Amino acid sequence: MRTRRKFTGEFKSRVVLELLSGEKTVAEVCLGVRVDGSDGE
Repeated sequence: MRTRRKFTGEFKSRVVLELLSGEKTVAEVCLGVRVDGSDGE
């Protein structure tokens, strides 16, 4: 079983700001931070 990753508040804030800027799609941001975009949708 894979261990679960923990993300800091700073990391989450940075990702949200990238998305809100509108310069990148969700898929592009997920690729950049190495997170599966289908998680939590």
